[in-house]
Amino acid sequence: MFNSQRKQLDAFVNFVKSKGLEEYLRTLNWAAFAQGYNGSQYAQNNYDIKLKKAFDKYDKK
Repeated sequence: MFNSQRKQLDAFVNFVKSKGLEEYLRTLNWAAFAQGYNGSQYAQNNYDIKLKKAFDKYDKK
């Protein structure tokens, strides 16, 4: 994972798949994804809101 960006991305994708979170990304369900990825305290840090803002910023619609 430390050797390249590709390996880091592969590790992230593997983690998301292993936790069953890919559907939440496909459906843009930021709260469900943030809870699965960051744990039950995700809302305290507004992770779902931050994910949505980042997505909206880079979404090419």
